[in-house]
Amino acid sequence: MKIVNVMISKVMGGIEQAFLSYNAAFETLGYEVLSVIDNKSAVADKVKTSTLKIKFQKLNPLLVFKLYFALKKFAPDVIIVHQKKAIPLMRIVARLVGAKLVGVAHNPKIKRLEKCDAVLSVTQNQADKMMVNGLNNVPIFVVPNMIEMPQNEPEYQPLRTPVVIGTMGRFEPIKGFCDLLKALAILKQNGVSFKAVIGGGNNGTYDDEEKRIFQTAEELNLQNEVDFCGWVNDKSAFFEKIDIFVLPSLEESFGMVLLEAALAKKPLICSDADGPNEVWGNTDAALVFERGNAEMLADKLAKMLAHPATARDMAEKAYRRVDDNYAIRAVAKVLQSALEKVTEEK
Repeated sequence: MKIVNVMISKVMGGIEQAFLSYNAAFETLGYEVLSVIDNKSAVADKVKTSTLKIKFQKLNPLLVFKLYFALKKFAPDVIIVHQKKAIPLMRIVARLVGAKLVGVAHNPKIKRLEKCDAVLSVTQNQADKMMVNGLNNVPIFVVPNMIEMPQNEPEYQPLRTPVVIGTMGRFEPIKGFCDLLKALAILKQNGVSFKAVIGGGNNGTYDDEEKRIFQTAEELNLQNEVDFCGWVNDKSAFFEKIDIFVLPSLEESFGMVLLEAALAKKPLICSDADGPNEVWGNTDAALVFERGNAEMLADKLAKMLAHPATARDMAEKAYRRVDDNYAIRAVAKVLQSALEKVTEEK
């Protein structure tokens, strides 16, 4: 099968990592891949396939012709788009070259997805939401996010004294960082000794939220316990610094960082936001708390600290769960099945 994999953003984040993981999955399947990326893309030096660089513009006729001539020669069976704003442009090109257009839904918003021949959703919960919201004329397949397994399985590192609690993400309201700070304040009030590392920052969109996070830490008198380490470029080094990883999100479509933390063999605590709850809820591989409930989060943290053997057992089970269900080799089979069904449709 011939695949065109499209990523037109310039930054590096979760969606861009998913784009790279798709390429890795296609490689394991033996597919021929052409990556279409923006000429200023942050993923350019990480792409291992044949690459076409473009300056993305919505429905630009010259860009349509450029893509048409390049893709006609390549003759793809499927064009996969990871960012919805590129769908109208790629729909035209897909029709011109006779390829199926597949949109990857990294969030439950359905705008533009109706223009695709099929949609890949990262969770079943999200797929259900999209159908309820009106995406009923396009087949939806559940293909979870995937991750490359380490060459060598790491050894679990026991909880330090004091324990180090970590989280990372963009400083925006839905990430729930203030709820984590409130939970940490409860631990402190109860005499629990700990350190915390919060990685991340503001991309210029949520200045007020960043200020609120810093102000909350100050108001809760956590200056000596919490280290705001800035944007995390080296995730391996970040995970080496911490003992427990917490994802306090109020909204989260999947929670890719939980897979990364699991592969570092860190015990996991996450909210019951839709994505994390589908992946980790009702398992013995993580502790799940009610989103927005700082008291429950504090209780989960206290229980994990009181039972270090259980924390270790959960970390080992989380690693196995990712290996069995979310490793690239496992998800590649799910992706292959979905694309074969899409290309069977006349």
